[in-house]
Amino acid sequence: MNSKILAGAARDAASHEEIGGKAANLSALERVGLFVPAWVVVPSSVFAAFRVGDPGESFSFQPEFLAELVSVLPGTESFAVRSSAAVEDGRADSYAGIFDSVLGVPRAELPDALLRVWRSAFSPRVNEYRNARSLGGTEIRIAVIVQALYPAEVAGVAFGLNPLTGNADERVVEAVAGLGEGLVSGELDSDQFVVRGKTVERRLRQLAGSPTLTDDEVLEITRKLDTLARHFGAPQDVEFARAGGKIAYLQSRPITTLIRDDEETVWENNNLIESYPGMTTPLTFDFVKKTYEIGYRQISAMIGLPRSTIEGNSVRYAGMIGLLRNRMYYNLTNILTITRTVPGSTVLERSFTAAIGITDEAPKPKKGLSDLTAFLRFLFRTALRLFILWLRLPSMRRKFVADLDRILADARKVPLATRSFDEVVGYFHELERTVFGIWRAPPLNGLFTMVFFRGLETLTRRLHLDVERPNLRNELLVGAENIVSTEPILRIATLTESIRRDPPARDLFARETADGVWAKLGEPAHAKLRAEIDDYLER
Repeated sequence: MNSKILAGAARDAASHEEIGGKAANLSALERVGLFVPAWVVVPSSVFAAFRVGDPGESFSFQPEFLAELVSVLPGTESFAVRSSAAVEDGRADSYAGIFDSVLGVPRAELPDALLRVWRSAFSPRVNEYRNARSLGGTEIRIAVIVQALYPAEVAGVAFGLNPLTGNADERVVEAVAGLGEGLVSGELDSDQFVVRGKTVERRLRQLAGSPTLTDDEVLEITRKLDTLARHFGAPQDVEFARAGGKIAYLQSRPITTLIRDDEETVWENNNLIESYPGMTTPLTFDFVKKTYEIGYRQISAMIGLPRSTIEGNSVRYAGMIGLLRNRMYYNLTNILTITRTVPGSTVLERSFTAAIGITDEAPKPKKGLSDLTAFLRFLFRTALRLFILWLRLPSMRRKFVADLDRILADARKVPLATRSFDEVVGYFHELERTVFGIWRAPPLNGLFTMVFFRGLETLTRRLHLDVERPNLRNELLVGAENIVSTEPILRIATLTESIRRDPPARDLFARETADGVWAKLGEPAHAKLRAEIDDYLER
């Protein structure tokens, strides 16, 4: 009989979809040499196979599975049963505290604990979390970790950078006596240790009379944090426990909460409103939001930002635009915070703010490097990469257009009219992933457009050409060809002119309703105009 519970090499070789984010990260902790209490995982395929009817009510277990479940980890009498969904502990959405965990489970009660964790995937709490982040539409695949409960004397969480300030030079460790559930839930005050280099600053809140951790233990934990940051490519949020002088590591996930509660958020829709005027539907917003997130991530990687910096700002990349009263706005705070992570960012920041037409509203950066130092860093680290990318951009554009034409040509062959609603939604998400997979040239092209627009503005100002004509920079670009975003407007203008010069067509549009116009455009007398309209719609 093939085992439905994975351990050891079989567990570590399983896919992320099968064992989920939390279990995949536990395997990684072991691979880098950290001590993890013994554990197994019940994969998501078991959940799918055993699910019967309403997930909140009915599950059916085979006797063979029950026998295997209650015999796991021989010698262990108390277990921790935790969720491990495929969407859990991710870089943008951690689902921290959203699914149930059950601690101190006796062996005989493992089946009940398993059911409780599985059912938590369908709770109102999960639905609210997903709806708030526009994550709905896909079924949650959930695996379950069964682990020997570590008899913690002290438990805590540790952060690979300061989660309140975003300071990457600080590590923060928080600890309480006992299993640590009160710390994770926020019910207990914790001892806090802020580490800068080898200096440990204590902020003691526990009533035990002495620190929950020694300085040596705190420094040991922070060294592990640095190891994990190098392994995962991003600062980590780690749960740990100490018993008998030995520290065990129970969980690791990317830090996803780097925005301070007291941070001022500046919203602005200059420029963006030109592309998305009026009210915006949630579906359109969801797509545009992903476009900005993926585009800026790709630009950041292409110009050389470290992966740890990109992942450390996951929340900001995911929140570059917002939907306020059904209208889209730039989140300037997030956009400019990301921009300022680039060496010599002043050039890029001024390019962006000039492109969208703002000055005073932009959140001001903290004092830092002098303008000369920033310029030199930009010149030698960022500008060289940008120059190389600029040389490659024409070939990147051609490849993107060819790939996109091929993808859309294949999409037009799909008989969507014969598909069910769920199949259409699934195909949409599949098409979305395919397009985003080639989405490199558009954001890079947009970046250079902003940089050159800023350069043109600077040139006209320094030559005093804008004194009498403050919009000269815009006038110089009017009529520029091969700008895809202006093509719909230009083609509509061409169609309008064709109708104006064709008396029968002009009369048709003047006297008929929209439905009447469309019906009569099928007549031979209007075949040329109908072909032009069809070509416009096809594009």
